[in-house]
Amino acid sequence: MKKKLSVIFSLVTAFFLVTVMSASAALSPISGTVLNDQLNFKLDGKAVVPVGDDGSPVLPISYNGTTYLPVRAVGYLLRLGIDWNGSTNTVMIASTTNKPAPTAAAVTKTHKLFPISGAVLNSNLKFSLNGRAAVPVGDDGTPVLPISYNGTTYLPVRAISYLLGLGIDWDGNTKTILISRSGASTSPQTPATTPGWYFTSWEYYKSPSDTIETGGKVGRFANGDTYTDYHEGKGNKNDFINVEARKLSNGTIAASGHAHTKWVDPPTYFSGNDRPTITVNRVVESTWGINGLNIYFGPHTLNPGGKTAGTIDFINSAGQNYVQNYDGTLQMQKSSQGKPGDKRAIIVYLNGYGFKYYYEWRE
Repeated sequence: MKKKLSVIFSLVTAFFLVTVMSASAALSPISGTVLNDQLNFKLDGKAVVPVGDDGSPVLPISYNGTTYLPVRAVGYLLRLGIDWNGSTNTVMIASTTNKPAPTAAAVTKTHKLFPISGAVLNSNLKFSLNGRAAVPVGDDGTPVLPISYNGTTYLPVRAISYLLGLGIDWDGNTKTILISRSGASTSPQTPATTPGWYFTSWEYYKSPSDTIETGGKVGRFANGDTYTDYHEGKGNKNDFINVEARKLSNGTIAASGHAHTKWVDPPTYFSGNDRPTITVNRVVESTWGINGLNIYFGPHTLNPGGKTAGTIDFINSAGQNYVQNYDGTLQMQKSSQGKPGDKRAIIVYLNGYGFKYYYEWRE
């Protein structure tokens, strides 16, 4: 037992400093992305080449079977106005523009795939179309996140078609994406006009009692002997470890707690009638100082652990809102309506630490 406690304590003392994640937390690195020079494009039956500001051809990104194009390149192809509002992180799209499109430079296709690194899914960004908030969606109406790569914003071609009312088809023989400004395909019911809660960003909350930097909190028993308590967290979103330990003055570990929690992110959109679920895998090796996992939906100003009369817990099939060892789903206890501009958060609370998923009601 003493050996096991020593191993647990070694984990405590080995933990690195967890830095606070704020704005950059909304950037999710992705792998398996390629610049795809095997694809061709046609607009209203005419071969076209997407270009950047200087007229240089730009390659689409292929990721998870989806083709992404730079928003600005699409603007040049379709004679759209593309602008940027830095104060609101909004890509502004207008149906018309007086700005001439750059002349495409000649280029020889390689017909190759070029693996890239550094691409991220960017939930910081918003979009507007002709001054109205817009949300890019996929075939099922679910919001899709843009890719940011080398300072450029990419959106799925299909999502662009739904956003702008374009027709999209595929010619597999020539590997050509066919874009049509007439006879547009039917768009799915898009959350851009459907009321509901839209994910905007996430944030990590570090426990105020964290002892990683202080090296522990010293206490004293009634007999005068001292002890040191450790309260530490390690990991990241979707994979987090909590450790609690008490070390006596003679070096003995008197008590310890250890919990490892993994979870899947909540949905990026849910309606006012939905009760979203979150899949959780939580293993608690020892419970000393370890509280149960609690997930809830509440005001966006709440810190993890804080509750108000308006918070809604996520519960398991037994109706429990605090769980220790658990492998399964937790579902929001009831649905929640909102009005435009309302902000709330799904909060994953982990023994003083937490992750906040911010949502905004849009319609």
